[in-house]
Amino acid sequence: MPESALIHGLLLGAAAAGTIGPVNIEIARRTLRIGWSAGFLLGCGAVTVDFVYAILSSLGMAPLLTHPTIAVILGIAGGLLLIALGFLSAMAAFQPLDLSTSITQRPSPPVSYATGLAMTSINPITVAFWFISVPGSLPTRGGQTFEVALGVFLAAFAWIWFFPATIHFAGQRLRGRVLTITDLLGSAALLTFGGISIWRVIG
Repeated sequence: MPESALIHGLLLGAAAAGTIGPVNIEIARRTLRIGWSAGFLLGCGAVTVDFVYAILSSLGMAPLLTHPTIAVILGIAGGLLLIALGFLSAMAAFQPLDLSTSITQRPSPPVSYATGLAMTSINPITVAFWFISVPGSLPTRGGQTFEVALGVFLAAFAWIWFFPATIHFAGQRLRGRVLTITDLLGSAALLTFGGISIWRVIG
């Protein structure tokens, strides 16, 4: 019995959302330092991109978005964004967490959402996943594009709801040096991902 398009989309969404990468690292870091909503909203931006990319991949748009010129642009832009976020994370590591004033320092919901949108849309790993690894396995016959995209959305949304909630619950008592270490590790990971992204297209 062939696998349904919805189940296929659920599996793809879980694979895309649950992979350890720059987006999940930044979700975890922001959740610990700012709160659940900051991580969740960044994740919403990522889910939006995964949903759109699933549709485009199902419609056969891979040749356009994997064109060498596009790949170079995405690699450099994505790498620079991750490096910038890595530096911001390093700077945050040395900023004290003042619960009485932190609410005024939180990024606005649109900024958090836009950050997730940008991180995911120009991430070469995300583009490679949706437009190189996935297309050959997509059950797109019979108008199943919507079912695949719906499955991707449901699985990815479930992840970005529960992942920040779990991080927030586990980290409610984390303060001081633990947050500093988290920010520094997040910074190192983001800088590494950014450097690799740029090196792959210019090296």
